[in-house]
Amino acid sequence: MGDVTRSSGTDTYFGGFCGYNNSTIEYCYAIGSVTYDGVVDPTDKGFVGGEFGTPTYADNHFDSEASNQNTGTGATAQTTANMKLQITYSNWDFAATPIWVLCNGYPYLAWQETIATAPTGWSDGSGGTISTLAELRWLSQTIAAWEEDWLLGADIDAEETGNWNCGLGFSPIGNDGTKFTGTFDGQDYTISNLYINRPTQNNVGLFGFTNDATVSNVGIVDCDITGQHSVGGLVGTNFSAGISNSYATGSVTGDADVGGLVGFNRTSSTISNSYSTGDVIRSSGSSTNFGGFCGHNDGSTIEYCYSIGSVDCGGATDKGFVGGNNSGTYNHNFFDSDASGQTSGTGATATGTADMENQTTYTTAPVDWDFIRTWEIDGVANNGYPFHKALPTAPSKDGDIYLPA
Repeated sequence: MGDVTRSSGTDTYFGGFCGYNNSTIEYCYAIGSVTYDGVVDPTDKGFVGGEFGTPTYADNHFDSEASNQNTGTGATAQTTANMKLQITYSNWDFAATPIWVLCNGYPYLAWQETIATAPTGWSDGSGGTISTLAELRWLSQTIAAWEEDWLLGADIDAEETGNWNCGLGFSPIGNDGTKFTGTFDGQDYTISNLYINRPTQNNVGLFGFTNDATVSNVGIVDCDITGQHSVGGLVGTNFSAGISNSYATGSVTGDADVGGLVGFNRTSSTISNSYSTGDVIRSSGSSTNFGGFCGHNDGSTIEYCYSIGSVDCGGATDKGFVGGNNSGTYNHNFFDSDASGQTSGTGATATGTADMENQTTYTTAPVDWDFIRTWEIDGVANNGYPFHKALPTAPSKDGDIYLPA
């Protein structure tokens, strides 16, 4: 894609892709301009500058507009518009496990994205540990693994997901057709900068749809997630499933049933000891099932949880915690009425920032949050709000004392 320049002399073996060729070049392209002494003089150097012997070529292309070259040995001249159409590259490998990817621009090599890689030792039915972005992508693409038990083995930076799938980003784990029914224990690790942009898709989050599943001890940090219905930072739809000791920060956007942590909490599900700090945004429509923590809670339980993020839902000010409620059960939840811009919220007590940062808010009877094994608050970490204690570990030597989980 770079420009090629002759600095001095009279040699003409200069090309946008190759200067001099007597071998094979196939399934390649070039964009850059070719100049002699800084002046666009030649017009026939779009691809190969010179050749000898019997070189061969197969299905190469160059951009005649971007390169300022009309022709090029060994390649077909294409307009910029045609260079960005997959039909131009009819024999190139854009298969399910491709060499090439084309998304709203010029083709790029598939390895420029993180390639899905199965965790070491995995076989169907075995579960295992997810420690890299490549392995997380593999889990999102491997339906057979959605009924298995998984651990998160390291913090994962998912910033690259912003370039995946032609701008759609990460593909959620579990969907309406095949739910995630296994377990996922984050072991206090985080997944940061997760990007999902699927405005016409329902059940969107790191987990799209969980059913009889368990998700615990995981943090979603600085996510940017957009869906249609049932959208959450951690889980889109949580159906007869459990979530505990988890959190999400960032922003979540959708049309209905949208929450900072969970979009739709359904049918005897339980969320406990968790929190969300991200903003919740209604992208279109008139639904009011938007909440700082959960968009819609139906026949399920939320307890010992809090939220901070603002809710943009057509001017509503009663969406601080849960947006829509149908026979939900709530125990000892809070939301920040200062930070969220919401004055009330179903299922939680409206509390000012100063009190949200004070441990007595969560321990004065009848409130009984567990600050021995589950929560900490020190006025500094997590911007002063409660955060999770580290998971207990086994004794390092005889005589050590530790609190079991």
